[in-house]
Amino acid sequence: MSAPGDDEKVAPTADYTAEAWARLGVPRGALFRTPRGRVLHVGYDLLERLRGREGGRGVLLRTLAHRHAVLDELAVAHEADLLVELGAGFTPRSVHFALDLGIPALDVDLPHVLAERARRLARALPDAERARLAPRLRARSLDVRADGFGDALAGALGDAQRPVLVAEGLVGYFDPEGKQRLLGGVAHALRGRAGGLFLSDVRVDGPSVRAGMGTLLVGIRILTRGRGASPPFADEADVVATYRRAGFRAVEVLPPRPGCEDVLSRIVRATL
Repeated sequence: MSAPGDDEKVAPTADYTAEAWARLGVPRGALFRTPRGRVLHVGYDLLERLRGREGGRGVLLRTLAHRHAVLDELAVAHEADLLVELGAGFTPRSVHFALDLGIPALDVDLPHVLAERARRLARALPDAERARLAPRLRARSLDVRADGFGDALAGALGDAQRPVLVAEGLVGYFDPEGKQRLLGGVAHALRGRAGGLFLSDVRVDGPSVRAGMGTLLVGIRILTRGRGASPPFADEADVVATYRRAGFRAVEVLPPRPGCEDVLSRIVRATL
């Protein structure tokens, strides 16, 4: 996902995560990697070591691995009739669902991100796979910050009754007002779709998050030219209250899997 405010070029954070998917071996993970992504990983590992923390597969990569795997499994288990990536950036999930699982998919992001995503896909996929993908994967240019986002998203969902909307790495970029706008738009788009599901990740304040965020916050401030990330939610009750104010009735903040207690984000499953 490109950070809010990057309206003319792809944010470095998007290239960092594209390289992460390749390194972590997620399905179709090598599709969007670039030399800049590799350089960013080297720089982040160096920053970790300078701060006396582990480099290589440190807490950030473990968090990304845990986050992506859990979101994938929840989306597959839902038996969706449409997979939607909000702030698609360079995630390979929609390609994996469309090509490998036969589930129609929709990428939602800003125009310049979608254009670059299409260019990278054209380079990475063989002609035969591009031909198979074309009728199964759509792209829609939407700004989640804009007025009317909920109506536009509802239109993009078409007649899907069991859509799974995934916002991976997106919620944490916004301040409280921006979070409420994003969540409210998603809830609006899902109204009248009894089988709709919204999956996202959030940071919840606590000792493990405070311990693990030091290097990450420095890195994000550098990559986003000083904007940084928004503060975490105060606790699980704060997460639930925020999502419910947006219109979701059932909100679950899932615990980390055993052995992943130090990851920096929690997965939220929400329905109307």
